[in-house]
Amino acid sequence: YETYAERLASMFKGNRKLLEEIQWRVRRAEYDGTGAEGITEELADEGIARELVNKIQNVRKSSGLEVTDHIRLKLSSSERLLKAARKHQEFIQRETLAEAIDFIAGGELEGVQQLNINGEKTAIAIAKV
Repeated sequence: YETYAERLASMFKGNRKLLEEIQWRVRRAEYDGTGAEGITEELADEGIARELVNKIQNVRKSSGLEVTDHIRLKLSSSERLLKAARKHQEFIQRETLAEAIDFIAGGELEGVQQLNINGEKTAIAIAKV
């Protein structure tokens, strides 16, 4: 038996800061009596967006791009992850200097980095603009 809060925490275990935020919100929710409802879908989506930014920045670094280089981003993943990314597209673009993001639901990408983002298989392709 796994609670909603435990499932969310396991999704974000790769992002220590976000995991601590989730754990804090769960404790606060339990204290004030709101229960697991303190972890909203909005919070989960924001966590996914932040984790995406982290992974994209790692791909940029491993690709030898400069911090100031602008990119074009292609992202393929589950509909759930893409929904969160679309919701926070402006944030993702701003943080990664992506001039555009192409969302590809379950499609194949060439020249990509295959990653696991919060338990979702995700393919990221970047190109310098």
